[in-house]
Amino acid sequence: DAEAMVLSLADHPQGTLRVAATSAFAKTQMLPMLPDFLNSNPDLKISLELTDRPLDLVQDKIDVAIRFTEQVNDISVVAHKLALNRRVYCAAPSYIARFGMPKTPEDLADHNCLRLSTVEAFNNWEIGGGLGTPKLSVSGNFEINSTDGLYHAVVSGLGIAKLSTYLVNEGVRTGQLVCVLPDHVENASDILAIFQNRKNMSPNVRAFVDFLADRFGPVPPWERDNPPITS
Repeated sequence: DAEAMVLSLADHPQGTLRVAATSAFAKTQMLPMLPDFLNSNPDLKISLELTDRPLDLVQDKIDVAIRFTEQVNDISVVAHKLALNRRVYCAAPSYIARFGMPKTPEDLADHNCLRLSTVEAFNNWEIGGGLGTPKLSVSGNFEINSTDGLYHAVVSGLGIAKLSTYLVNEGVRTGQLVCVLPDHVENASDILAIFQNRKNMSPNVRAFVDFLADRFGPVPPWERDNPPITS
């Protein structure tokens, strides 16, 4: 608290901003934007940790983390919505050629569904859309600890996975991936910036959160220039 209060007295962003983000989102969406942010804040340095593991902002000494709704269990943190995170179900054409295309959600019981080992709630697929939709607990012969790795596992033909549109839009359009059950899209998760204290928010955190909110909302860039791959 004392450190946050001192930082809040600075008149502009300066020093080091410690950021944590999931690997896939940071690589595909955040890193391409950071040159603009750092050029606008020449006295600021970013220390970025790529991780999908559970975080404790205080113990891990993180100023701001970019997380998804199901990753946030600490009710004491402040969460600022950056964008809606739409998720679809995907597989490689090679997998569909071998095992066929599921026609209904019930057909997924006969398919190899890939899991994320670090966030158990991620593996409860809300087939049909948003909150209150029946959840299907999926199973298969493969799990991995990052969505980045999950994406590459799907591309390799290991099975079917639930993945965010920011990650798969281009692959679906180019035919590298196939959208499975295209009428079923999950809208129950948001992309969030989380931090400890709104009252004593440092200029570093404020500048970073405001920058991301401006770039990602209200329609995120991965769906801004092109229509969504599903309706």
